[in-house]
Amino acid sequence: MSLNIIVEIIRALCISFILIILLTKGNSKTIRSIGGWNYFVIGFSLLLLGSIIDITDNFPSLNKFIIIGHTHYQAIIEKIIGYTGGFMLLAIGFWKWTKALLKYRAAHRAQLQKTTTELKMLHGILPICSCCKSICDKRGEWERLEYYIKQHSEAKLSHGICPKCAEKLKHE
Repeated sequence: MSLNIIVEIIRALCISFILIILLTKGNSKTIRSIGGWNYFVIGFSLLLLGSIIDITDNFPSLNKFIIIGHTHYQAIIEKIIGYTGGFMLLAIGFWKWTKALLKYRAAHRAQLQKTTTELKMLHGILPICSCCKSICDKRGEWERLEYYIKQHSEAKLSHGICPKCAEKLKHE
């Protein structure tokens, strides 16, 4: 077996492996809905066809068959349909996939920006009075806890009495 046949067989096996991965991962509707997916599958299928037909060049006994062996028809199927067609479909697939990916990223970037602008978080160390629970702001002024939280976050506050304090108020 010549080195040429070995290299062509390895190429066909690599393309087969890629095609098997595409077919097994493509069972999901989500993946199949991605732009260009079918072009990938058909493109790699044509490349595999071209690779398999290319292997037959190395066996003169196959020349009697029209589409395999070393014939003009075989060359057309291998090079034009298999390789050129396969690579063209892969290029279209990558173009459509890239377009879909950019659209997906733009949508998620917009969602992330919206979420970031809506998010106001309190952080750092807040000086709080241990007696009245007022908070000292950056200007050094003391504000009621409720006012400070309302001014520095998106939190909505409501008042109530916890069971411990309710019990304490009953006994006063």
